[in-house]
Amino acid sequence: MTMSPRFAPISLVCLLLGTEAIRAAEGEYVVVVAGIAHFDGHSLALLEITGPSPRSTVTRPILAPGERVGQVEVTLIDEANGLVRVLNNGVETTFKL
Repeated sequence: MTMSPRFAPISLVCLLLGTEAIRAAEGEYVVVVAGIAHFDGHSLALLEITGPSPRSTVTRPILAPGERVGQVEVTLIDEANGLVRVLNNGVETTFKL
């Protein structure tokens, strides 16, 4: 039996200009913004979340504005200026790539 899968064209552009992180106290998460991706007309933030401190559990979510993982939420992605705004446990930080 032969199957012929059909795939829609996909465009993916990554902007990885650098990384920036905020340091956390014990019991908090450390967030690193690794880049911005543009997929199917939507901007996405590539994150690396470690914690809560002192554990070393690492997750690497890809989030759109308004999406969250636990207490970490992406509130803004500005591709043109290389900015990602992240809300982490009630503290909002703007990362510049």
